Amino acid sequence: MRKFYTSILLFFLLTLSLSSFGQINAVDDISFPIQTPSTTIATTVGNVTANDTLNGVLVTLVNTNVTPITTGPLSIDSEGTLTLAPNTTSGTYTITYVLCEVGTNPANCDTATAAVVVFNPIEANDDVYQVSNATTTIIGNVTNNDTFNGVAVISSLTDVTPITTGPLSIDVNGVLTLVPNTPSGTYTVTYQLCEVGAIPANCDLATVTVIVAGPTSIITAVDDTLVFNSLGGITPSVLNNDTIDGVPVILIPPPGIPTTPNTVFATAISVPAGLIFNPDGTISVSPNLPSGTYPVVYQICQVINPTNCDTAVATIIITNQLNIDMVGTYNDFNNDGFVNVGDVINYQITLTNNGTTTMTNLTACQYSMTVVGGTLASLNAGASNSTFFTGVHVITQAEINAGNVFGAICICAGSGEQNCLDGINTPLSQSNGIKLQAFIDSNSNGIKDASENFFSGGNFNYSINGGATTNLYSSTGINYLYESNPTTSYNLSYTTPHAGYVCTTTYTNITVPNGSGITTYNFPVTMVPYTDVAVNLYSNSAPPRPGFTYNNLIYIRNNGTQTITSGTLTFTKNNVVSIVSIPAGSIANPNGFTLNYSNLLPNEIRSYLVTMQVPTIPTVALGQQLTNTASVTIPTNDIAPSNNTTSITQTIVGSYDPNDKQETHGGRIVHSTFTSNDYLTYTIRFENTGTAEAINVRVNDVLDSKLNPNTIKMIAASHPYVLQRTGTELNWKFDGINLPPSVPNTQIGHGYITFQIKPTAGYAIGDIIPNFASIYFDFNPPIITNTNLTEFVTTLGNNTFAFNELNYYPNPVKNSLSIANASLIEEIEITSLLGQRILTKKINELQTELNLSELSNGVYFVKVSSEGHEKTIKIIKE
Repeated sequence: MRKFYTSILLFFLLTLSLSSFGQINAVDDISFPIQTPSTTIATTVGNVTANDTLNGVLVTLVNTNVTPITTGPLSIDSEGTLTLAPNTTSGTYTITYVLCEVGTNPANCDTATAAVVVFNPIEANDDVYQVSNATTTIIGNVTNNDTFNGVAVISSLTDVTPITTGPLSIDVNGVLTLVPNTPSGTYTVTYQLCEVGAIPANCDLATVTVIVAGPTSIITAVDDTLVFNSLGGITPSVLNNDTIDGVPVILIPPPGIPTTPNTVFATAISVPAGLIFNPDGTISVSPNLPSGTYPVVYQICQVINPTNCDTAVATIIITNQLNIDMVGTYNDFNNDGFVNVGDVINYQITLTNNGTTTMTNLTACQYSMTVVGGTLASLNAGASNSTFFTGVHVITQAEINAGNVFGAICICAGSGEQNCLDGINTPLSQSNGIKLQAFIDSNSNGIKDASENFFSGGNFNYSINGGATTNLYSSTGINYLYESNPTTSYNLSYTTPHAGYVCTTTYTNITVPNGSGITTYNFPVTMVPYTDVAVNLYSNSAPPRPGFTYNNLIYIRNNGTQTITSGTLTFTKNNVVSIVSIPAGSIANPNGFTLNYSNLLPNEIRSYLVTMQVPTIPTVALGQQLTNTASVTIPTNDIAPSNNTTSITQTIVGSYDPNDKQETHGGRIVHSTFTSNDYLTYTIRFENTGTAEAINVRVNDVLDSKLNPNTIKMIAASHPYVLQRTGTELNWKFDGINLPPSVPNTQIGHGYITFQIKPTAGYAIGDIIPNFASIYFDFNPPIITNTNLTEFVTTLGNNTFAFNELNYYPNPVKNSLSIANASLIEEIEITSLLGQRILTKKINELQTELNLSELSNGVYFVKVSSEGHEKTIKIIKE
């Protein structure tokens, strides 16, 4: 009995076990079609388990997995993803996989097969043939423009289903034939191109069109005449009256549209300047062509027989009432015997009224020159005028290099008539000479590459036949020396501003042979690590006047070779004036403003304009001096911290001469505060107060013996310039400046020069340095500026005597600064360039010693208070 029950139990458990494991069913995948697989990466075809089931339910990644397998170009991973290898050729590929249950019954498995069909499409393209109805049999092969797998078909891989339609037949190889003597007309046949072998169902259809023409067609192109005025325009198509066998011609239609025996193509044979022959047979006529006849010769040819052609002439007649003639004459404006910048082309302009009515209110409405002459009130029919309008053009260096100057002008009349001269070229003779150019030689190859910048921070030097050396400074880094004597010998070199820029290139015994043109001599400049940022403050506008605004211009320049990543500019105004406008991005404060800057590149200059309001009298008085100060933070390793601060002192005036010379110290310098590192900063201002443009401006400055000419540094100029220095004489040339007449309350017609120079060593208290300039506008007599006087004094004048005997030393200071005064020193305050208060100390003594050993190197301001007054001095901490 126990055995019976045991058997029953085992049967029950077996039944339970079988019922808990459902059957797995992997289903074959008949076809995955793939068209043109990737040539670079594997193609994901699909998932082979998408139609597989477990216990009658679609399988999941949780309850089944696939044994990874690769067969040929096919691969299946453990999740059932089927991929195809790149560059697989056409064909059918199969792979068999095993799908098993995951978990309690891993032996529950099934197999299935997946098939992938790879094919590359057949592309059969339509064809159009044009033939004569003579004895033509074979026309061509219709498969010549068909493709398989992206390339031209190969007969062994494809074939054509043979077909015959009317007189046309195509064989299995695609050869198209036409029954001889087929009547004229258009015939079509459709063929099928299929792949041979792997995918025979890979097929495509295309249509062939054959245009059959008669053997003798007569093509006739007919002449045309069309009339235009100065406005120009576009003609109708000159093909409109052209025919083939008496039937109007048809232009080649867009692709895909069959042509006919009357289809032609048109080409231009001869087209005058100012006209364009368009593909559709129209002619574009430019506006403002001079009166005259313009013949356009063109040809039309039959498409099916390109040798069957005819020509015709379309005559365009331009009838302008106004005719313009112009003659340009070169003028050696500066009388130096060479063609150079600042010379001019003078134009004589003749107007002729070819019409039958009077023309009124003629003006120059477009031009490439400066035109003299306003509005010509009237020009009678048949009359000419060659005196009212004249022109002048200042020659540029680019035009000198090109060898000619192009001049053009348009004249408009009150009636709406406008005529423009095509323009004339005035040739320029080629001068002989030397071109000097300095540049940053980034790749050290000694050649000026297109990506390399010109360098204007130094100066060229030259001597003639071993004589005195002349220095040339240029705002562009380029200078020209012209020479007519082939025996003259030059020595050439370049001086860099400091040790951060190096140029060792020199040239000796350079001559300029006749007919040699311009020869370029390169002065490559290399950079070595060097940090120096400088700030300059000067005035480029009218001096301060009671009740008016005036400007100060701030220049920050990176004199070094390292980018200044960040810094702060601080401007401190005189407490009498108020600020009207400050640079964008700056932060105003009661004393002025601060401005943060970043990424100041080597040799880069940034300028900022500050506008201030001067109070009226009696708040201020004529002769009162206003001092403004600018400073920049001193970057790490700056080699010249003394140039990180600057000031300008200007005198309030009632009236002023627009051509003047000023120095930033305001006429008096405290001798004890001026070191060997300090400069005098001069600004020369000039203004064209005439009625016509000044073509060239020259400024001459003969330095006093108390100024050291070898220390000159250019700071800024309003226009491109060349500065020539020989000994103590300075000559600035603004050739081709074209300075217009000045306009009140603007900077139009104004210019300036700012430069720095050191006094000759040995200057002493009581020394006075005089300096003035002569300004030449073209050939007018020189305008002599005021004589600027700068005196070295013991102390600056004050309204009180509180600081008449203030002394401080040493300066620069390393550890201890001594300050003494005849009046009681009440308090001392030390601030940084950024206005940060460093030290405040009550003194109440006639003298004191300040321990500055803990201060960082740099420039500081020391404010001394005495008898209710204050005086600020500048010191340099080393």
